[in-house]
Amino acid sequence: QVLENALTNSTTSLEVIDGSEHFNVLMRAFAEAKNSVCILSGWIGSPLLNAEIQQLLRAAVKRGVRIFLGFGWESSSGHEISPTAKAALRFVKSFGSSRVMVAQFANHEKVLVVDDAYCIIGSNNWLSNSTFRNSERSVLVRIPSFASEEAKRVEAIVRQHGN
Repeated sequence: QVLENALTNSTTSLEVIDGSEHFNVLMRAFAEAKNSVCILSGWIGSPLLNAEIQQLLRAAVKRGVRIFLGFGWESSSGHEISPTAKAALRFVKSFGSSRVMVAQFANHEKVLVVDDAYCIIGSNNWLSNSTFRNSERSVLVRIPSFASEEAKRVEAIVRQHGN
């Protein structure tokens, strides 16, 4: 209902994000966030091992930005954590759960929410896609009330499944 109401408002902004542009958006999210970054992704891996992303994430945490990360797509046979995923997890868990909350659970959502200001929903696995071999497309929605509701929802999911 929040989204439907906001779409009738002329100040609503929708923007399409394509391909490798997702990586630039992820960097901007960590660089510009003031309060929170919430991410749901099917997988976790290489983007969190990128030196620039790591620097931006460290700076965000230092500014007091709360980070909520949820991942863990599973097939009927489960999901084995790769060495790349293990390294990415070590990095994000090095901040401690009071600064960066991480949760692994059966998840296939691809969502990025920044500061209750905007939300991006689409096909990109934010925490694992850095090569963009597949077609990726997402929609950035600048509706603060919708972003706020999505942030609360993602935070609750991550808190529920966090360790």
